[in-house]
Amino acid sequence: MRWQAWVQELAAKINPLFEEIGRFLSAREQLTSDGVREALRKAGYPDTGQTLSRMAINVLVNTPGVNCVLDGMRRIEYVEDAMGVPDLPAVNGLEILARFHPE
Repeated sequence: MRWQAWVQELAAKINPLFEEIGRFLSAREQLTSDGVREALRKAGYPDTGQTLSRMAINVLVNTPGVNCVLDGMRRIEYVEDAMGVPDLPAVNGLEILARFHPE
C-alpha cells in the first residue's frame, strides 16, 4: 500500500513537470522555426502563410537538379501537409537557397 501511495504521489507531481517541459521545448522550437521562416522570406520566398515544411519542400522541388525530396512522415498530418506542395506556386529554389542565411 505504501508503494502504491508513493507511486500515485510521484505521478501527481511529475506529470505536471513533464507537461511544463513539453511547453518549454515547444516554445523554444517555435522560435527556431520562426527564424527559419523569416530567413526564407528574406531570401525571396513569398509570404504565403504556408507551413514551414511546405515552404522547405517547395524550395527543394523547384531547385534544378533535384529529382527527389525525402520527407519525414511519422504522422498522418505530415503526409497531408506534404501532399499540398504540388498545388503551391513555383518558386526559384536555386536563388532562394543561394540567399538563405539563417541567423
